[in-house]
Amino acid sequence: MSVDYWWFFIHLSSAEETDIFPFYQNALQKAVLSNISQDILQKWRDNPESFIFINDDWILFYNRFISAFIVDSFQNFGEQLISEKLIPEWKFNENNCFNFISINRCSPVAALFYALKPELADRIPGFMGNMFIRPHEIKQALNLVEEVFNKIDYQTLNFQASSLIMGTDDAFHILNALPKALASANEKDCSLLTLAMRAW
Repeated sequence: MSVDYWWFFIHLSSAEETDIFPFYQNALQKAVLSNISQDILQKWRDNPESFIFINDDWILFYNRFISAFIVDSFQNFGEQLISEKLIPEWKFNENNCFNFISINRCSPVAALFYALKPELADRIPGFMGNMFIRPHEIKQALNLVEEVFNKIDYQTLNFQASSLIMGTDDAFHILNALPKALASANEKDCSLLTLAMRAW
């Protein structure tokens, strides 16, 4: 059975930031990667070029790599927030959802990190695609992300991301999502919350 993987980009007002930030901090404090996730990520770091597809059991490697980007504490936080159970008065709608990427069988964040390779992926803010960037941090984060993306030509990034998700249209959205969300948050002077999740 196939599973959809999501990446949410949410803009938050000052009042929303005050309400939601403590829950993000709690998820971050509880964020733990399993031994299996740590192992597969280390294998990726040791051989980032083609560590999945050169292995005989590449399906197992692929699935473990994708699963490594779903962190239980953020999955639980995201489910409660998006389903509007965490803060009853907060509503998830078109006013605060800047972008939403849904990919079948592959985490968008996994595809982004795979495209960037470990050295550059490590510079992306947050934890495994989950981040809470407050207004005074937005410009610095935007500059950092733009610098990271400028280290590799776009065609190479697109090819690498596409090799993991088997689709160039999705790769385009994945590669442009974070810079666009940060640029918009910078213009609006608001916070940016991103959540990397599995459909539930």
